[in-house]
Amino acid sequence: MRIGLIADIHGNAFALRAVLAELDRIGVDRILCLGDVATPGPWPAETISLLMERQIETVLGNTDEWLLATNPAAVSDIPLMNAINVWAASRLGPESAAWLASLPMRRTVVVGDTSVALIHGSPRSTTEVISAITPPDELEAMLTGIEATIVAGGHTHVPLLRNTGNLTVVNPGSVGLGGVGPGTPDLPPSRPASGADFAVLEMPNDGRVEVSFRHLPLDVAGMLAMARGTGMPDVDGWAALWRA
Repeated sequence: MRIGLIADIHGNAFALRAVLAELDRIGVDRILCLGDVATPGPWPAETISLLMERQIETVLGNTDEWLLATNPAAVSDIPLMNAINVWAASRLGPESAAWLASLPMRRTVVVGDTSVALIHGSPRSTTEVISAITPPDELEAMLTGIEATIVAGGHTHVPLLRNTGNLTVVNPGSVGLGGVGPGTPDLPPSRPASGADFAVLEMPNDGRVEVSFRHLPLDVAGMLAMARGTGMPDVDGWAALWRA
């Protein structure tokens, strides 16, 4: 079995289409998404439509919670972020909004003989950070109660492979804003994005799990030209996060 892991699309349907095409080329049996699907980015509705069309199992991320907030104009201390969120929420039709609202904060899927727990930040919170230097005792506390072989999460935009006890923790990085993460002290500094990050799990039916991390270059100039036609607030600020 071969599983594609994607996370943190952030409304970047351009990058998602490229990654889905690459996963189709590689040949995967299943694709799993670890949240933060629709905002802040130029194509919130299109991104959700792609996930729905492909029936990709997805969990809720913290920016997904923003779109579901009673007042999407007050989710952040940054006025521009609130403006983007209001715009993104206005782009969603009833079906897309209902799909987003149906997402669980965590779910476990079974692939062959392997169980995979899907989260965004941690099992306790969509905003909790699991990094390469999270102290082992803190990491064990975060993962208490998880009954799985693999814990797959996102949020940080930083690829990660880490073992703790009997668990393997995998973060595939970000499809839509690779390397531009939440900026906490235990993460590498954000850098301009240049492509889409994702991961592939290989499960050869002998109990082993092999993880490969992939970085897919994008036509950044073409993507930014298309983004500027979407009407997204502060699209130039979003464009500045990318390295052409």
